[in-house]
Amino acid sequence: KESSAASDLYKRQQQEFMEFYSFYFSRHFSFLLTALLTYTKISPNIVTICMIISGLIGSLILLTGDIISLIIGSIFFIFLNILDTTDGELARFKKNTSVKGDYLDRIGHYVTNSMFFLCTGLGLFIITDSVFILYISILLEISYTADELLRDL
Repeated sequence: KESSAASDLYKRQQQEFMEFYSFYFSRHFSFLLTALLTYTKISPNIVTICMIISGLIGSLILLTGDIISLIIGSIFFIFLNILDTTDGELARFKKNTSVKGDYLDRIGHYVTNSMFFLCTGLGLFIITDSVFILYISILLEISYTADELLRDL
């Protein structure tokens, strides 16, 4: 049992390190949303789906190519991160964790984060007409996806 407890502690420490933004920002807001949803019939997977929708809407807004849209689209991604923290908190509180939920969350991250990099790059390209920004966003997208895939494997 000691090795299991040590393994669990190591996993938690790794998660806190990997999710710096969530640990220091999102959780300070997500607990309010988690508290509101705790005694409802809303499942953690529904929150994850809302997270994905928020990311897709934010991505589409980023594509319009003006500064205000970039700010509004980024706000959707901040909300996405808060929802992402909420779904995990809600799953743990309701004791409703599942492989399906973890899979949905991971797919959501692949889709929304990839869209964020690409759509931010396209939006900035529309504003600046700089192909360099487009190349950088594609490079970031490839690097991000490779990193996520390697961590998930």
